Amino acid sequence: MHRNPLRHGVRRNGPVRDWKVMKVARAMVHEDTSQVAEYLSKNMGLDVLHSMLGNLDASLIPPANTEGHSPATRRHVDIASSTMTDLLVILGSFNDAANPLTLKPFMDDCWTLLVERRDEVARWILYFIPYSVASSSVGNILHVCVEVMMMMNSEHRGFYKEEIISAASTARIIIHLICLTHPRTQKVVTCRQAPFRGCSITEVWRLYLTVNASSHLSVVEQLTMASPATRRQVITALVDSARERTSQMCDRRAIRAASRCFFNLVSGTWVFPYPLWRTLNSRTFMAHCSKYLLAFAKEAGEYQDHESDIWLYISQSAEMLAMTAAVRVVKNPIEGHCRERDSASSIPLPREGTAVRSGASGSE
Repeated sequence: MHRNPLRHGVRRNGPVRDWKVMKVARAMVHEDTSQVAEYLSKNMGLDVLHSMLGNLDASLIPPANTEGHSPATRRHVDIASSTMTDLLVILGSFNDAANPLTLKPFMDDCWTLLVERRDEVARWILYFIPYSVASSSVGNILHVCVEVMMMMNSEHRGFYKEEIISAASTARIIIHLICLTHPRTQKVVTCRQAPFRGCSITEVWRLYLTVNASSHLSVVEQLTMASPATRRQVITALVDSARERTSQMCDRRAIRAASRCFFNLVSGTWVFPYPLWRTLNSRTFMAHCSKYLLAFAKEAGEYQDHESDIWLYISQSAEMLAMTAAVRVVKNPIEGHCRERDSASSIPLPREGTAVRSGASGSE
């Protein structure tokens, strides 16, 4: 049986000293995260990370419903969950490192191992996503998985991270997250680190669709290749998630969190290619979002807080919706209808000396 060296203090290979390194690293996270990566580079051998990733071997993934399975199977899930938490500590330390340039060789070695096992790690995350809301004993594994995805696409990107965030398996995680609902209530799942901070699932959605070109193309490709039923599920989830934010405005902090989540959702859909946008707007997405945005503005106006970043999220969301309406919804003034590529470079402007065509049956 695979046992997590960082949780149970035993390994099949390597010195006992290495098993205790992550315990110290986890404690350091609560004190000074900027020094964790340097500590790991001096005290953690790569064999420890290799052993950790062995706990995430895809062959250990049980069927979707583990509640009725044997203690040994549930133990595999617990070990994988603990390993995912340790992986978050390591990735978080890389992003918060005080001297990232001096630690680059060590971090590159770690990223190389992660690239080699990226699909297996992704398959465990895809297992944990529905399991996290169906099981009462899984704890905060959903939050851990979401944070791992955020660390993968942080601002300190390099070749190795590009290899991971552009993978099809990574894109499938983003799609599964945005579609996640509670099995009993069928409401969208909100994943928060702390009350009123906002939903980190929507943060990941915006991050992978707007910040990095590689991850954007990968997610869009997966959505384009998906079955019509899957695309409808994604679109329904986006509309429902936007609506759900309007029910979370109980005070100023809640309005701030909800408006940020709404901004994240709108940001992600704003960059959809036209075929996906057309499918999205078949659910009258623009009309729904305009109504929800008005609700945010009315609630925020009740507090008369003109300095709050609530208005930043509201104004940026309004700007994106207006630009989307101008580009995607209104008719092309030259062609008389919306086209898949309505841009200055793709609109066939009339040649010099000819008149603009008026409609499909017009004449030059």
